[in-house]
Amino acid sequence: MIRRVLVLGGFAAVLLLLSMFSANTPDLKSAPAQVGLINRSEEGSTWFCAAAGASASDPTTHQILISNSSARSFEATVTVYRSQTDASVAQSITVDPLRQTTLSATDLAADGAGVTVEIFGEGGSVAHRLTASSSFDEAPCATDGAKEWHFPAADTLRGRSARLWLLNPFGTDASVDVRVSTADSVRVPKGLNGIVVPARSGRMVELGEIIQRRDQFAFTAISRSGLVIAELAESADGTATEGSPEAIGLRLDPGRPNTQKSWLFADGFAGEGVTDRVMVFNPGSADSVVQVSVVPAGLSQEELPEPFELTVAGRRYGSISLEQETRLPPGGLRWTRVDVLSGSGVVVAHIQGITKEGGNGDPTLRPIGSGGLSSSGGVSTLASRWVFPAVASGADGQALVIIANPDPDTIAIVSVVELVDGNEVEVISKQEVAANSTLVVPRSESSDTSVSMVLTSTSPVAAEARTSSKSRDDFTVYPGFPDANTLSSL
Repeated sequence: MIRRVLVLGGFAAVLLLLSMFSANTPDLKSAPAQVGLINRSEEGSTWFCAAAGASASDPTTHQILISNSSARSFEATVTVYRSQTDASVAQSITVDPLRQTTLSATDLAADGAGVTVEIFGEGGSVAHRLTASSSFDEAPCATDGAKEWHFPAADTLRGRSARLWLLNPFGTDASVDVRVSTADSVRVPKGLNGIVVPARSGRMVELGEIIQRRDQFAFTAISRSGLVIAELAESADGTATEGSPEAIGLRLDPGRPNTQKSWLFADGFAGEGVTDRVMVFNPGSADSVVQVSVVPAGLSQEELPEPFELTVAGRRYGSISLEQETRLPPGGLRWTRVDVLSGSGVVVAHIQGITKEGGNGDPTLRPIGSGGLSSSGGVSTLASRWVFPAVASGADGQALVIIANPDPDTIAIVSVVELVDGNEVEVISKQEVAANSTLVVPRSESSDTSVSMVLTSTSPVAAEARTSSKSRDDFTVYPGFPDANTLSSL
Protein backbone atom coordinates (compact mmCIF):
# COMPACT_ATOMS: atom_id res chain seq x y z
CA MET A 1 0.00 0.00 0.00
CA ILE A 2 1.23 3.47 -0.85
CA ARG A 3 1.10 5.79 2.14
CA ARG A 4 1.02 9.57 1.86
CA VAL A 5 0.81 12.56 4.09
CA LEU A 6 -2.29 14.69 3.90
CA VAL A 7 -2.22 17.02 0.89
CA LEU A 8 -4.65 19.89 0.53
CA GLY A 9 -5.18 22.16 -2.38
CA GLY A 10 -6.28 21.82 -5.97
CA PHE A 11 -3.70 21.71 -8.71
CA ALA A 12 -0.79 21.43 -6.30
CA ALA A 13 -2.37 18.35 -4.72
CA VAL A 14 -2.63 16.63 -8.09
CA LEU A 15 1.01 17.34 -8.96
CA LEU A 16 2.20 16.12 -5.59
CA LEU A 17 0.08 12.99 -5.88
CA LEU A 18 1.65 12.12 -9.24
CA SER A 19 5.14 12.65 -7.87
CA MET A 20 4.33 10.29 -5.00
CA PHE A 21 3.29 7.56 -7.43
CA SER A 22 6.60 8.08 -9.21
CA ALA A 23 8.69 7.78 -6.06
CA ASN A 24 6.94 4.89 -4.31
CA THR A 25 5.93 1.32 -5.01
CA PRO A 26 3.72 -0.95 -2.90
CA ASP A 27 5.03 -3.52 -0.45
CA LEU A 28 4.56 -6.75 -2.39
CA LYS A 29 5.14 -8.95 0.66
CA SER A 30 1.94 -7.64 2.23
CA ALA A 31 -0.24 -7.94 -0.88
CA PRO A 32 -3.42 -9.82 0.06
CA ALA A 33 -4.65 -12.80 -1.95
CA GLN A 34 -7.97 -11.01 -2.35
CA VAL A 35 -8.53 -7.43 -3.36
CA GLY A 36 -10.46 -5.03 -1.16
CA LEU A 37 -8.64 -5.52 2.15
CA ILE A 38 -9.39 -2.63 4.53
CA ASN A 39 -6.62 -1.29 6.73
CA ARG A 40 -8.08 1.25 9.13
CA SER A 41 -5.06 3.54 9.25
CA GLU A 42 -5.16 7.29 9.76
CA GLU A 43 -2.36 7.51 7.19
CA GLY A 44 -4.89 6.67 4.49
CA SER A 45 -5.02 4.19 1.64
CA THR A 46 -4.74 3.92 -2.13
CA TRP A 47 -7.13 1.96 -4.31
CA PHE A 48 -6.66 0.84 -7.92
CA CYS A 49 -9.58 0.17 -10.31
CA ALA A 50 -8.10 -1.12 -13.55
CA ALA A 51 -11.02 -2.06 -15.82
CA ALA A 52 -12.80 0.82 -17.57
CA GLY A 53 -15.05 -0.93 -20.11
CA ALA A 54 -16.31 -4.31 -21.26
CA SER A 55 -17.51 -4.28 -24.87
CA ALA A 56 -17.21 -2.09 -27.94
CA SER A 57 -20.66 -3.16 -29.16
CA ASP A 58 -22.39 -2.06 -25.93
CA PRO A 59 -20.34 0.77 -24.39
CA THR A 60 -20.16 0.87 -20.61
CA THR A 61 -20.06 3.67 -18.08
CA HIS A 62 -17.52 3.43 -15.26
CA GLN A 63 -18.50 4.47 -11.73
CA ILE A 64 -16.24 4.72 -8.69
CA LEU A 65 -17.94 3.87 -5.37
CA ILE A 66 -16.21 5.37 -2.32
CA SER A 67 -17.33 4.53 1.22
CA ASN A 68 -16.46 6.20 4.51
CA SER A 69 -17.34 3.90 7.41
CA SER A 70 -15.56 6.04 10.01
CA ALA A 71 -16.83 8.87 12.22
CA ARG A 72 -14.62 11.48 10.53
CA SER A 73 -14.66 12.91 7.02
CA PHE A 74 -11.71 12.43 4.68
CA GLU A 75 -10.35 13.94 1.49
CA ALA A 76 -9.90 11.76 -1.58
CA THR A 77 -8.25 12.35 -4.94
CA VAL A 78 -9.68 10.39 -7.87
CA THR A 79 -7.34 10.14 -10.87
CA VAL A 80 -8.42 8.78 -14.25
CA TYR A 81 -5.60 7.55 -16.48
CA ARG A 82 -5.55 7.47 -20.28
CA SER A 83 -4.44 4.72 -22.61
CA GLN A 84 -0.65 4.63 -23.04
CA THR A 85 -0.18 8.34 -22.37
CA ASP A 86 0.65 10.43 -19.32
CA ALA A 87 -2.42 12.68 -19.57
CA SER A 88 -4.39 11.88 -16.45
CA VAL A 89 -7.34 13.85 -15.08
CA ALA A 90 -7.84 14.27 -11.33
CA GLN A 91 -10.59 15.48 -9.05
CA SER A 92 -10.46 16.03 -5.28
CA ILE A 93 -13.57 15.37 -3.20
CA THR A 94 -14.63 15.21 0.45
CA VAL A 95 -16.44 12.12 1.73
CA ASP A 96 -18.40 12.79 4.91
CA PRO A 97 -18.64 10.31 7.80
CA LEU A 98 -20.87 7.25 7.40
CA ARG A 99 -21.64 7.96 3.76
CA GLN A 100 -21.06 6.55 0.30
CA THR A 101 -20.17 8.68 -2.73
CA THR A 102 -20.49 7.66 -6.37
CA LEU A 103 -18.29 9.38 -8.95
CA SER A 104 -18.45 8.89 -12.72
CA ALA A 105 -15.00 8.17 -14.12
CA THR A 106 -16.56 8.26 -17.59
CA ASP A 107 -17.59 11.88 -17.06
CA LEU A 108 -14.07 12.80 -15.93
CA ALA A 109 -12.53 11.19 -19.02
CA ALA A 110 -14.58 9.34 -21.61
CA ASP A 111 -11.43 7.59 -22.85
CA GLY A 112 -10.26 6.57 -19.36
CA ALA A 113 -8.16 3.44 -18.93
CA GLY A 114 -8.14 2.89 -15.18
CA VAL A 115 -8.58 4.87 -11.97
CA THR A 116 -6.76 5.37 -8.68
CA VAL A 117 -8.38 6.71 -5.50
CA GLU A 118 -6.04 8.19 -2.90
CA ILE A 119 -7.79 8.49 0.48
CA PHE A 120 -6.32 10.76 3.15
CA GLY A 121 -7.81 9.38 6.35
CA GLU A 122 -9.18 6.21 7.88
CA GLY A 123 -12.31 4.20 7.14
CA GLY A 124 -12.18 4.38 3.34
CA SER A 125 -12.96 1.59 0.88
CA VAL A 126 -13.49 1.63 -2.88
CA ALA A 127 -15.33 -0.54 -5.38
CA HIS A 128 -16.25 0.17 -8.99
CA ARG A 129 -19.10 -0.62 -11.32
CA LEU A 130 -19.42 -1.07 -15.09
CA THR A 131 -22.91 -0.49 -16.53
CA ALA A 132 -24.04 -1.16 -20.11
CA SER A 133 -27.50 -0.87 -21.64
CA SER A 134 -28.43 -4.45 -20.80
CA SER A 135 -25.86 -5.58 -18.22
CA PHE A 136 -23.73 -4.50 -15.27
CA ASP A 137 -21.21 -5.78 -12.75
CA GLU A 138 -19.37 -4.57 -9.66
CA ALA A 139 -16.06 -5.54 -8.02
CA PRO A 140 -13.64 -4.43 -5.32
CA CYS A 141 -10.73 -2.26 -6.33
CA ALA A 142 -7.23 -3.48 -5.50
CA THR A 143 -5.02 -2.08 -2.75
CA ASP A 144 -1.59 -2.98 -4.19
CA GLY A 145 0.33 -3.37 -7.40
CA ALA A 146 1.95 -6.75 -8.02
CA LYS A 147 4.36 -8.63 -10.28
CA GLU A 148 1.82 -11.33 -11.12
CA TRP A 149 -1.96 -11.42 -11.52
CA HIS A 150 -3.79 -14.73 -11.91
CA PHE A 151 -7.11 -15.26 -13.71
CA PRO A 152 -8.83 -18.67 -13.40
CA ALA A 153 -11.45 -18.31 -16.15
CA ALA A 154 -11.92 -16.50 -19.45
CA ASP A 155 -13.51 -17.36 -22.78
CA THR A 156 -13.54 -15.87 -26.26
CA LEU A 157 -16.39 -17.71 -27.93
CA ARG A 158 -18.54 -16.05 -30.55
CA GLY A 159 -20.59 -13.28 -28.97
CA ARG A 160 -18.16 -12.86 -26.06
CA SER A 161 -15.67 -10.11 -25.29
CA ALA A 162 -12.69 -10.61 -22.94
CA ARG A 163 -10.76 -7.42 -22.19
CA LEU A 164 -7.64 -7.46 -20.05
CA TRP A 165 -6.99 -4.06 -18.45
CA LEU A 166 -3.49 -3.18 -17.23
CA LEU A 167 -3.10 -0.08 -15.06
CA ASN A 168 0.32 1.44 -14.32
CA PRO A 169 -0.04 4.57 -12.16
CA PHE A 170 3.59 4.38 -11.04
CA GLY A 171 6.62 6.37 -12.19
CA THR A 172 8.34 3.76 -14.37
CA ASP A 173 7.20 1.90 -17.48
CA ALA A 174 6.02 -1.69 -17.13
CA SER A 175 6.47 -4.62 -19.50
CA VAL A 176 3.98 -7.49 -19.19
CA ASP A 177 3.80 -11.02 -20.55
CA VAL A 178 0.50 -12.94 -20.50
CA ARG A 179 1.01 -16.68 -20.03
CA VAL A 180 -2.08 -18.55 -21.25
CA SER A 181 -3.13 -22.02 -20.08
CA THR A 182 -5.55 -23.87 -22.38
CA ALA A 183 -6.67 -27.49 -22.35
CA ASP A 184 -3.71 -28.49 -24.53
CA SER A 185 -0.92 -25.92 -24.05
CA VAL A 186 0.80 -23.39 -21.81
CA ARG A 187 2.42 -20.53 -23.69
CA VAL A 188 2.84 -16.79 -24.12
CA PRO A 189 1.13 -16.14 -27.48
CA LYS A 190 2.52 -13.68 -29.97
CA GLY A 191 0.82 -10.38 -29.24
CA LEU A 192 0.80 -11.03 -25.49
CA ASN A 193 4.58 -10.94 -25.15
CA GLY A 194 6.25 -7.78 -23.84
CA ILE A 195 3.13 -5.58 -23.60
CA VAL A 196 4.38 -2.11 -22.68
CA VAL A 197 2.31 -0.03 -20.28
CA PRO A 198 3.91 3.43 -20.00
CA ALA A 199 4.22 5.10 -16.62
CA ARG A 200 1.05 6.83 -15.35
CA SER A 201 -1.20 5.23 -17.96
CA GLY A 202 -3.43 2.25 -18.64
CA ARG A 203 -3.83 -0.19 -21.48
CA MET A 204 -6.55 -2.54 -22.71
CA VAL A 205 -5.84 -5.83 -24.52
CA GLU A 206 -8.71 -7.49 -26.40
CA LEU A 207 -7.89 -11.13 -25.74
CA GLY A 208 -10.32 -12.41 -28.36
CA GLU A 209 -8.15 -10.91 -31.11
CA ILE A 210 -5.27 -13.16 -30.06
CA ILE A 211 -6.88 -16.17 -28.34
CA GLN A 212 -9.75 -16.89 -30.69
CA ARG A 213 -12.86 -19.03 -30.07
CA ARG A 214 -11.81 -20.64 -26.79
CA ASP A 215 -14.58 -21.76 -24.44
CA GLN A 216 -12.21 -21.81 -21.46
CA PHE A 217 -8.68 -20.75 -20.61
CA ALA A 218 -6.78 -19.38 -17.62
CA PHE A 219 -3.87 -16.97 -17.64
CA THR A 220 -1.31 -15.06 -15.61
CA ALA A 221 -0.18 -11.50 -16.35
CA ILE A 222 3.51 -11.33 -15.39
CA SER A 223 5.48 -8.07 -15.16
CA ARG A 224 9.00 -8.35 -16.53
CA SER A 225 9.68 -4.86 -15.21
CA GLY A 226 7.64 -2.37 -13.24
CA LEU A 227 4.32 -3.05 -11.53
CA VAL A 228 0.72 -3.10 -12.78
CA ILE A 229 -2.79 -3.76 -11.55
CA ALA A 230 -4.69 -6.20 -13.77
CA GLU A 231 -8.42 -6.80 -14.17
CA LEU A 232 -10.57 -8.72 -16.65
CA ALA A 233 -13.89 -7.44 -18.02
CA GLU A 234 -16.00 -9.94 -19.96
CA SER A 235 -19.35 -9.59 -21.68
CA ALA A 236 -21.69 -12.02 -23.44
CA ASP A 237 -24.39 -10.92 -25.88
CA GLY A 238 -26.62 -13.99 -25.67
CA THR A 239 -25.17 -15.90 -28.61
CA ALA A 240 -25.49 -19.64 -28.04
CA THR A 241 -22.57 -21.88 -29.04
CA GLU A 242 -22.16 -25.63 -29.11
CA GLY A 243 -21.30 -26.92 -25.65
CA SER A 244 -22.01 -23.55 -24.04
CA PRO A 245 -25.50 -22.39 -22.96
CA GLU A 246 -26.92 -19.14 -24.17
CA ALA A 247 -25.70 -16.38 -21.87
CA ILE A 248 -25.98 -12.64 -21.59
CA GLY A 249 -24.35 -10.39 -19.03
CA LEU A 250 -21.16 -8.77 -17.81
CA ARG A 251 -18.40 -10.15 -15.57
CA LEU A 252 -15.83 -7.98 -13.82
CA ASP A 253 -12.93 -10.10 -12.50
CA PRO A 254 -10.07 -8.59 -10.50
CA GLY A 255 -6.85 -10.58 -10.82
CA ARG A 256 -5.47 -12.35 -7.77
CA PRO A 257 -1.90 -11.32 -6.88
CA ASN A 258 -1.03 -14.58 -5.13
CA THR A 259 -2.34 -18.07 -4.51
CA GLN A 260 -3.82 -19.58 -1.36
CA LYS A 261 -4.51 -23.06 0.02
CA SER A 262 -8.15 -22.24 0.93
CA TRP A 263 -10.92 -20.14 -0.62
CA LEU A 264 -14.56 -19.65 0.36
CA PHE A 265 -17.63 -18.39 -1.54
CA ALA A 266 -20.45 -17.33 0.77
CA ASP A 267 -23.07 -17.02 -1.98
CA GLY A 268 -24.30 -19.69 -4.29
CA PHE A 269 -27.68 -20.76 -5.58
CA ALA A 270 -29.24 -23.54 -7.61
CA GLY A 271 -32.45 -23.65 -9.59
CA GLU A 272 -34.00 -24.01 -13.02
CA GLY A 273 -31.93 -22.37 -15.75
CA VAL A 274 -28.94 -21.82 -13.43
CA THR A 275 -25.34 -22.67 -14.30
CA ASP A 276 -22.84 -22.86 -11.46
CA ARG A 277 -19.16 -23.53 -12.12
CA VAL A 278 -16.14 -23.61 -9.83
CA MET A 279 -12.95 -22.89 -11.79
CA VAL A 280 -9.64 -23.81 -10.14
CA PHE A 281 -6.36 -22.51 -11.61
CA ASN A 282 -2.97 -23.75 -10.47
CA PRO A 283 -0.38 -21.23 -11.72
CA GLY A 284 2.51 -23.01 -9.97
CA SER A 285 4.71 -25.70 -11.47
CA ALA A 286 3.74 -28.50 -9.04
CA ASP A 287 0.48 -30.45 -9.29
CA SER A 288 -2.26 -29.81 -6.71
CA VAL A 289 -5.01 -32.02 -5.34
CA VAL A 290 -8.03 -29.87 -4.52
CA GLN A 291 -11.21 -30.57 -2.55
CA VAL A 292 -14.41 -28.67 -3.35
CA SER A 293 -16.98 -28.79 -0.54
CA VAL A 294 -20.53 -27.55 -1.18
CA VAL A 295 -22.75 -26.85 1.85
CA PRO A 296 -26.46 -26.51 0.91
CA ALA A 297 -28.62 -24.50 3.29
CA GLY A 298 -30.85 -26.40 5.69
CA LEU A 299 -28.94 -29.68 5.79
CA SER A 300 -27.55 -31.23 8.95
CA GLN A 301 -23.90 -32.21 9.23
CA GLU A 302 -24.82 -35.83 8.52
CA GLU A 303 -26.75 -34.90 5.35
CA LEU A 304 -24.02 -32.85 3.70
CA PRO A 305 -22.91 -34.14 0.29
CA GLU A 306 -19.48 -35.69 -0.11
CA PRO A 307 -16.85 -33.21 -1.32
CA PHE A 308 -15.60 -33.28 -4.89
CA GLU A 309 -11.93 -33.84 -5.62
CA LEU A 310 -9.84 -32.48 -8.48
CA THR A 311 -6.23 -33.02 -9.49
CA VAL A 312 -5.00 -29.85 -11.18
CA ALA A 313 -1.68 -30.11 -12.98
CA GLY A 314 0.88 -27.35 -12.67
CA ARG A 315 -0.01 -24.27 -14.75
CA ARG A 316 -3.33 -25.85 -15.71
CA TYR A 317 -6.94 -25.53 -14.57
CA GLY A 318 -9.81 -27.76 -13.57
CA SER A 319 -13.52 -27.17 -13.15
CA ILE A 320 -16.73 -28.57 -11.71
CA SER A 321 -20.17 -27.77 -13.10
CA LEU A 322 -22.21 -28.00 -9.92
CA GLU A 323 -25.59 -27.85 -11.67
CA GLN A 324 -24.78 -31.24 -13.24
CA GLU A 325 -23.94 -32.96 -9.96
CA THR A 326 -26.85 -35.12 -8.77
CA ARG A 327 -25.53 -35.36 -5.21
CA LEU A 328 -26.47 -31.69 -4.71
CA PRO A 329 -30.05 -30.42 -4.14
CA PRO A 330 -31.60 -28.96 -7.33
CA GLY A 331 -32.53 -25.63 -5.69
CA GLY A 332 -31.78 -23.29 -2.81
CA LEU A 333 -28.77 -21.48 -1.40
CA ARG A 334 -25.37 -22.98 -0.70
CA TRP A 335 -21.86 -21.90 0.13
CA THR A 336 -18.71 -23.45 -1.32
CA ARG A 337 -15.22 -24.00 0.02
CA VAL A 338 -12.10 -24.97 -1.94
CA ASP A 339 -9.10 -26.47 -0.11
CA VAL A 340 -5.76 -27.70 -1.41
CA LEU A 341 -5.12 -31.16 0.04
CA SER A 342 -1.63 -31.44 -1.42
CA GLY A 343 0.59 -29.40 -3.72
CA SER A 344 0.85 -25.70 -4.42
CA GLY A 345 -1.72 -22.98 -3.82
CA VAL A 346 -4.44 -22.10 -6.32
CA VAL A 347 -6.78 -19.29 -7.32
CA VAL A 348 -10.48 -19.89 -7.87
CA ALA A 349 -13.44 -18.29 -9.65
CA HIS A 350 -17.09 -19.00 -8.90
CA ILE A 351 -19.09 -18.32 -12.06
CA GLN A 352 -22.88 -18.35 -11.95
CA GLY A 353 -25.24 -17.80 -14.83
CA ILE A 354 -28.97 -17.61 -15.51
CA THR A 355 -30.20 -18.80 -18.90
CA LYS A 356 -33.94 -19.20 -18.30
CA GLU A 357 -36.79 -17.17 -16.83
CA GLY A 358 -37.47 -17.89 -13.17
CA GLY A 359 -37.27 -16.70 -9.59
CA ASN A 360 -40.09 -15.33 -7.43
CA GLY A 361 -38.28 -12.78 -5.28
CA ASP A 362 -37.54 -15.18 -2.43
CA PRO A 363 -34.03 -14.17 -1.25
CA THR A 364 -33.20 -17.78 -0.39
CA LEU A 365 -33.67 -18.84 -4.03
CA ARG A 366 -32.25 -17.76 -7.39
CA PRO A 367 -32.67 -14.12 -8.51
CA ILE A 368 -35.61 -13.05 -10.65
CA GLY A 369 -34.85 -12.82 -14.36
CA SER A 370 -34.14 -14.72 -17.54
CA GLY A 371 -30.43 -13.97 -17.89
CA GLY A 372 -27.26 -12.79 -16.27
CA LEU A 373 -23.66 -13.64 -15.46
CA SER A 374 -21.56 -13.14 -12.35
CA SER A 375 -18.10 -14.09 -11.21
CA SER A 376 -16.63 -13.91 -7.72
CA GLY A 377 -13.05 -14.48 -6.63
CA GLY A 378 -14.18 -15.43 -3.14
CA VAL A 379 -12.30 -14.77 0.08
CA SER A 380 -9.13 -16.35 1.44
CA THR A 381 -9.70 -15.27 5.04
CA LEU A 382 -12.52 -14.98 7.52
CA ALA A 383 -13.17 -11.79 9.50
CA SER A 384 -15.47 -10.46 12.20
CA ARG A 385 -16.02 -7.13 10.40
CA TRP A 386 -16.90 -6.71 6.73
CA VAL A 387 -17.66 -3.58 4.70
CA PHE A 388 -19.62 -3.38 1.44
CA PRO A 389 -18.90 0.05 -0.11
CA ALA A 390 -22.04 0.21 -2.25
CA VAL A 391 -25.06 -2.12 -2.24
CA ALA A 392 -27.84 -1.07 -4.62
CA SER A 393 -31.36 -0.40 -3.38
CA GLY A 394 -33.00 -3.50 -4.85
CA ALA A 395 -35.88 -1.44 -6.25
CA ASP A 396 -35.09 -2.93 -9.66
CA GLY A 397 -34.43 -6.47 -8.42
CA GLN A 398 -32.85 -7.87 -5.29
CA ALA A 399 -30.06 -6.55 -3.08
CA LEU A 400 -28.78 -8.67 -0.24
CA VAL A 401 -25.77 -9.75 1.79
CA ILE A 402 -25.06 -13.44 2.32
CA ILE A 403 -23.17 -14.49 5.45
CA ALA A 404 -21.55 -17.93 5.73
CA ASN A 405 -20.44 -19.31 9.09
CA PRO A 406 -18.11 -22.23 8.24
CA ASP A 407 -17.35 -23.10 11.85
CA PRO A 408 -18.91 -26.54 12.51
CA ASP A 409 -19.38 -25.86 16.23
CA THR A 410 -19.75 -22.12 16.95
CA ILE A 411 -22.84 -19.95 16.46
CA ALA A 412 -21.97 -16.49 15.07
CA ILE A 413 -23.98 -13.52 16.38
CA VAL A 414 -24.11 -10.88 13.63
CA SER A 415 -25.34 -7.31 13.24
CA VAL A 416 -25.66 -5.36 9.98
CA VAL A 417 -26.11 -1.61 9.53
CA GLU A 418 -26.53 0.60 6.47
CA LEU A 419 -24.77 3.96 6.27
CA VAL A 420 -27.50 6.40 5.23
CA ASP A 421 -27.09 10.21 5.26
CA GLY A 422 -24.47 10.09 7.99
CA ASN A 423 -26.37 7.63 10.20
CA GLU A 424 -26.11 3.93 10.95
CA VAL A 425 -29.49 2.38 10.12
CA GLU A 426 -29.95 -1.00 11.73
CA VAL A 427 -30.85 -3.85 9.38
CA ILE A 428 -30.43 -6.76 11.78
CA SER A 429 -29.15 -6.82 15.36
CA LYS A 430 -27.51 -9.74 17.15
CA GLN A 431 -28.99 -12.38 14.89
CA GLU A 432 -27.71 -15.93 15.01
CA VAL A 433 -25.97 -17.67 12.11
CA ALA A 434 -25.97 -21.34 13.00
CA ALA A 435 -22.76 -23.36 12.85
CA ASN A 436 -21.92 -24.45 9.31
CA SER A 437 -24.83 -22.42 7.97
CA THR A 438 -25.84 -19.34 5.96
CA LEU A 439 -27.87 -16.20 6.69
CA VAL A 440 -29.37 -13.96 4.00
CA VAL A 441 -29.78 -10.26 4.89
CA PRO A 442 -31.86 -8.27 2.35
CA ARG A 443 -31.31 -4.52 2.12
CA SER A 444 -33.76 -2.39 4.04
CA GLU A 445 -35.97 0.24 2.42
CA SER A 446 -34.18 3.10 4.22
CA SER A 447 -32.83 4.53 0.96
CA ASP A 448 -33.62 4.21 -2.74
CA THR A 449 -29.96 4.60 -3.75
CA SER A 450 -26.79 2.60 -3.17
CA VAL A 451 -25.57 2.61 0.42
CA SER A 452 -22.65 1.13 2.29
CA MET A 453 -23.32 -1.82 4.58
CA VAL A 454 -21.20 -2.88 7.56
CA LEU A 455 -21.34 -6.34 9.12
CA THR A 456 -19.95 -7.20 12.55
CA SER A 457 -19.86 -10.65 14.11
CA THR A 458 -18.90 -12.24 17.42
CA SER A 459 -16.86 -14.85 15.55
CA PRO A 460 -15.16 -14.96 12.13
CA VAL A 461 -17.44 -15.36 9.10
CA ALA A 462 -17.34 -14.83 5.33
CA ALA A 463 -19.67 -12.53 3.40
CA GLU A 464 -20.62 -11.65 -0.17
CA ALA A 465 -23.16 -9.26 -1.67
CA ARG A 466 -25.53 -9.99 -4.55
CA THR A 467 -27.50 -7.42 -6.55
CA SER A 468 -29.83 -8.30 -9.41
CA SER A 469 -31.56 -6.08 -11.95
CA LYS A 470 -34.76 -7.00 -13.79
CA SER A 471 -34.46 -4.12 -16.26
CA ARG A 472 -30.91 -5.10 -17.27
CA ASP A 473 -31.52 -8.83 -16.76
CA ASP A 474 -28.18 -9.28 -15.03
CA PHE A 475 -26.76 -9.71 -11.55
CA THR A 476 -23.48 -9.31 -9.69
CA VAL A 477 -21.89 -11.20 -6.81
CA TYR A 478 -18.79 -9.88 -5.08
CA PRO A 479 -17.02 -10.49 -1.77
CA GLY A 480 -17.16 -8.05 1.10
CA PHE A 481 -14.10 -6.13 2.20
CA PRO A 482 -12.58 -7.73 5.33
CA ASP A 483 -11.25 -5.44 8.04
CA ALA A 484 -7.53 -6.16 8.40
CA ASN A 485 -7.78 -5.76 12.18
CA THR A 486 -10.25 -8.67 12.46
CA LEU A 487 -8.84 -11.30 10.08
CA SER A 488 -8.87 -14.99 10.87
CA SER A 489 -7.45 -17.89 8.89
CA LEU A 490 -9.69 -20.22 6.92
